[in-house]
Amino acid sequence: MVKKFYYGLVSLKYAYAMFGIPLVIFTIAFVETKSHHPVFKIFMGICAVILAAVMVFYYRDKLRIRKTIRAVKDVNAYLSGGMVDRTYILEDRMLACADLNLKEMSTTGVKTLELREEKHGKPYMKLTYDSDVCTVTAISMEEAQRFTAFIQRKNPDVQISGIEPKGNGTLKELGASR
Repeated sequence: MVKKFYYGLVSLKYAYAMFGIPLVIFTIAFVETKSHHPVFKIFMGICAVILAAVMVFYYRDKLRIRKTIRAVKDVNAYLSGGMVDRTYILEDRMLACADLNLKEMSTTGVKTLELREEKHGKPYMKLTYDSDVCTVTAISMEEAQRFTAFIQRKNPDVQISGIEPKGNGTLKELGASR
């Protein structure tokens, strides 16, 4: 189910291009059969090259997601955990995703958590570890505050900037089934 969720995100990202470009190609082909102008064949060729490039990026993203999920131990355990926008969370680890950059990260060892500017109405949180950086998005500011409380509970000495924790910091507040 986790794998299908992330594959669905990839499909949604490329849905307009992978539907619109073939539609344009077929429309140009229809017009070309009626008029027989060589310009339309050139336009079809250009659209076909663009479609091929979009498909390369689509399959690259799918393979990247597949590789990351294969490296995760017991991926089905995430189904009983909590979720913040595109990030699945367990007590000891999380499968963090922002802009289709998927990483499995520990929920402990976070040094700083800072709220970044909101993009498209979603708060972005930057988590800094000793040797790594992770970005987590939230649907709303309240969800970001609950996630911050969870991270603060797991890492009492974390430095938080730009956001105030809210709630008890339990996984159940993030939507966990247990």
